Amino acid sequence: MLPFVHTDAEQGAALRSGAADPATPSAMTEYAAAAAWTAAPVATCAVHGVVLRCRPSRRAGGVRMQWGTLVATLGGAVIAISGTVLADRLRTRQEVDRGLGARRREAYIDFIAAAGAAHTQLRRLAQAPDASTDLESASRAALTDARLYEVRERLFIDAGATVAGAGQAMFEQLRALRSAVAAGAPLSSPTFHDAYHPYIASVWAYRVAVRDELEGQPLVPAVFGWHAWDGKERCPLCNRDLAGTG
Repeated sequence: MLPFVHTDAEQGAALRSGAADPATPSAMTEYAAAAAWTAAPVATCAVHGVVLRCRPSRRAGGVRMQWGTLVATLGGAVIAISGTVLADRLRTRQEVDRGLGARRREAYIDFIAAAGAAHTQLRRLAQAPDASTDLESASRAALTDARLYEVRERLFIDAGATVAGAGQAMFEQLRALRSAVAAGAPLSSPTFHDAYHPYIASVWAYRVAVRDELEGQPLVPAVFGWHAWDGKERCPLCNRDLAGTG
């Protein structure tokens, strides 16, 4: 008869050592089952570096794989791997968003700074016109020397749709001011101011769009005690003309 053992491993060891007596039919049946279990190979597999081992399980009706243990182990490995992949994707997305935000902020500042430099040069040309100066060439150079066209391309690449639209509107108003200066309009002329004030309004519209995108904060003329962004109410020339008309 087989000696009493507590585990399958002990049973197999007893059989291999000869301690068991497979003389009776029942003992011979159990001997064969135990021998088959002991000799069965250990199944191994790897899932993303996680090595899994599984030995067939002895049961009264024969030998079958411990599928419940295998499935549970595989499920745990999949959950762990999925969590790691998701965390990596979220971290990568955050890094990309931070990089885009930094590029946008830099492009927004560079664009308005370039437009301001070009505007300053146009005002100089209109303030002290020289008969020997080719105003057409000089006014075009004011935009080119400020690198406005180059910075505008960067704006179109990185900017959000609303800011890109506001930037293009500001660019077009600055070109209209350039055309007035090229035509010889003096700084104090109505022709210059008819182009100047729409440009100033577009500059503020651009600032409002950038502030809304980056900070989510509104900005209105009333914050500064104004009624409009174009600056006409603060312009001595325009107020004088309006008073004269009234």
